[in-house]
Amino acid sequence: MAVIRGVIRDHNGDWLFGFARIIGVCNVLMSELWAVSDALVHCFRLGWRKVVVETDNVTVADIFNRRSNALYESALVADIMEMLGRNWEVEIQHINQKTNIVANRLAALLRGSEMSDHLFRTPPKFILDCFNFDKDHVIT
Repeated sequence: MAVIRGVIRDHNGDWLFGFARIIGVCNVLMSELWAVSDALVHCFRLGWRKVVVETDNVTVADIFNRRSNALYESALVADIMEMLGRNWEVEIQHINQKTNIVANRLAALLRGSEMSDHLFRTPPKFILDCFNFDKDHVIT
């Protein structure tokens, strides 16, 4: 089962919320697209109009930065493109997988669980160490 996950931070790197959701069986590219979609939906609904989305999947970043036509016919890609066209600023950046450990640990929470999705209002205790390290060493 594929689990999508994400962490939403403010401009200082502080935790706003995190999410994880089981989406069923799909490939890595589609699961990362679902994670981008969920992150954008959450941010737009909460009224945030200047957003940077970080993905550790270079193909996903390239799709939305117009450097790749991969899955361009996909309904999910079309939905994300529609969201990107709304009245807000969204930048999609590729990051190294090693810097995405906080989100990856959130996914581990749902694996083997009876929960299908979860919103995290505060960082779970089991990711605090890497969250604080990430905040202190990655955010500039």
